[in-house]
Amino acid sequence: MAASGPHMQEWPLVTSAMLRHAALNHASATVVSVDVDGSPPSVSTVRQLYDRCVLLALALDRLGLQRGDVLATLALNRRRTAEAYHALMAHGLVCHTLNPRLFLEQLVYIAGHAGDKWLLVDADLLPLAARLVERVPCIAGLIVLADAVPAHDRLRVPVLCYETLLAAEALPADPLAFPWHGTDERADASLCFTSGTTGNPKGVVYTHRSLTLHAMAVVTPDCMCLSSKEVALMIVPAFHANGWSILSAALISGCTLVLPGAHLDGRSVFNLILSQKVTLTAGVPTVFMGLLAHLADTPGATLGTLRRVIVGGAAVPPSMLRTFEEKYGVTVQHAYGLTETSPMLTLNTPKGALPRSLAQALKQGRAPFTVELRLVDDAGAELPWDGFATGNLQARGPAVLRRYLALPPALVGGWFDTGDVACIDSEGFVQICDRKKDLIKSGGEWLSSVDVEGATMSLPGLAQAACIGVPDAKWGERPAILAVAKAGARVSAADVVAHLRGSLAKWQLPEERHVFFVDALLLTATGKFDKKAMREWLQPGGKLHRQDAKL
Repeated sequence: MAASGPHMQEWPLVTSAMLRHAALNHASATVVSVDVDGSPPSVSTVRQLYDRCVLLALALDRLGLQRGDVLATLALNRRRTAEAYHALMAHGLVCHTLNPRLFLEQLVYIAGHAGDKWLLVDADLLPLAARLVERVPCIAGLIVLADAVPAHDRLRVPVLCYETLLAAEALPADPLAFPWHGTDERADASLCFTSGTTGNPKGVVYTHRSLTLHAMAVVTPDCMCLSSKEVALMIVPAFHANGWSILSAALISGCTLVLPGAHLDGRSVFNLILSQKVTLTAGVPTVFMGLLAHLADTPGATLGTLRRVIVGGAAVPPSMLRTFEEKYGVTVQHAYGLTETSPMLTLNTPKGALPRSLAQALKQGRAPFTVELRLVDDAGAELPWDGFATGNLQARGPAVLRRYLALPPALVGGWFDTGDVACIDSEGFVQICDRKKDLIKSGGEWLSSVDVEGATMSLPGLAQAACIGVPDAKWGERPAILAVAKAGARVSAADVVAHLRGSLAKWQLPEERHVFFVDALLLTATGKFDKKAMREWLQPGGKLHRQDAKL
């Protein structure tokens, strides 16, 4: 066959194509947003969101911003956050989602390392932004995501109002023909930083191509299975691991998107689920523990139309999964991934018509198309998918990191090492045993802190539990448990150990002297247990620093 050039059209995989597709095909789909605390949620259509993205692009042109400039958002899950996220990328800028839960020193380092030129900030986060901008010289101005700019001390940079900027622009006659600047699928589109539990946070830069392919994978039946029939409550923040790609996946699928704003307590989440007829929600386990606690205090309460809860960021306690499924008829699906993988690597979607067992439901799930996984031992030899062999989990694919921002390539033989130890069964279901750094080696045997935490959390009187290794002269390491009791519950160390005897081998059991009750566990900025910080609570002999644990 004679070749005279490509036989198929060249159609770049850029984020503006997702935005335009949504405006053309899902114009009437809605975005529900809790913009102001205590006020009814705002409701806008996807077409309205698209038009406002055009206005924002025009306003940023007027400010002199150029293709490739990095603009940061310091914002929660709200309507204007979604507009900024889509508009910046579609217009050839790099959207850097800053995490407002980080310490100021971390934010200063991240914003400077990224080279942020402007900062778009929620009104209620303006005090934090003001402190940040005074210490990051590259930031040239602030745009407050609100109807008006709140009163504030004078800053060295201009502080502009988002709605005023948009009101000063005029929509073109045909907004759908707007010439978006983001036309190169391999150009940088967005930027997230790792949580920085070891060393400084590292930047992960996503391209238009990687984001588009990842969003397409997320909507498939093997993953979140989003469609225009779903109403999705996005609890995972947009600044956490690319927001699990939900902002983009909702757009291209026509899914109704519910953005909860600042309040993620059990009562607020419950009210949104009922009032908005939510069918699907996604977030970290701590939020859903709060939801279940509220339900337990509300006799006769149901979860209405809610059918699926997607949980990631940490292992799902078996007791939480059973409560959702057996008491409320809601399916819990484990998701797994990292900031470096955009993040979705696996989601626990059942195969076939057979009901899944509890053991299967507790696995992290299987990979959608565009993700390839493998297990290797410490020497790099590949291990079988038999459900028993455990090794280092590695990944590759078009949405998997090749190198961190301003650092050398991070791959080993073309694969990215996740830092997790896992096994994979013959059907491709991954089970994470632990983070490498959190495994406990006791008497020459590896002990999974995740397994101990899951078993401990099934004790009815406990609200949370974390397992951490403590040095031991005889065994090398032994497991210690930091536990938070539920309000009014009376639980002792002996109760915890007795409970664990039914599910753990004798050598895996913690001693009573290594079970500590604390007021609260420390969490990272992304809602995971901060085991690095909590290890500092424990002395080498396995005793607790009471002043640090706030007993």
